[in-house]
This record gives sequence, C-alpha cells and structure tokens, in this order.
Amino acid sequence: MREWVYSWKKMGTLRNALHVTAFIYILLTPFSTPKRVLETTSELFWGGVLPATTPLVIVVLLFDLLMCLALRGDSEPSRRDLLSRAAIIHATLVFLLMALFLNSLSGILF
Repeated sequence: MREWVYSWKKMGTLRNALHVTAFIYILLTPFSTPKRVLETTSELFWGGVLPATTPLVIVVLLFDLLMCLALRGDSEPSRRDLLSRAAIIHATLVFLLMALFLNSLSGILF
C-alpha cells in the first residue's frame, strides 16, 4: 500500500488532479440529462455544463496520454515505468468517460 501511495505521489500534482477530475466526471456523467430547453439551475448543470465540459476533460486526458507516450521513449527505466502506468490509467479513464458520455447523449442524439 505504501509503495502504491509513493508511486501515486511521484506522478505529480497536476497529473493526479487530472485523474481525480476525470474520476469525478465518471461519477457524475451517468446522472447527466441533456435537454434542448434548460429552465432551472440544476437542469443547466446536469443538462448543459456537464455534457459540454466532459469532452474537454477527455481531450486533456488524451493530450497527457500523448505526452506520456512521447516522453516514455527516451527516459530512464524507473521514469519509463511511471509514464507507462500513467498512460494505462489515462487510457482507462478516456475509455470510461467516452462510454459514459456517449451513453448520456444517446437519448438526445438517437
């Protein structure tokens, strides 16, 4: 457990903040209900803000995934393992977010 926490800290504050943000979006996206007419503040958040900002989080995750893969090539082995772990986490989060995002939009698109 201690080694896992150490490797999590070693990934960096910004990358960990990105992981936490993506995880929060994964928890909130199933409750997203996009509508064409938004009347209340809660409808604006659940139907407008959340579906509009989810692709932004996905794009930032994909950019960081690209950077992890680019930096992994000419790094020392310990850093390469850390970047590989971050890339796997990013790919998993992107897959989950895309699946949940498309599922939440399926009612309005189809």
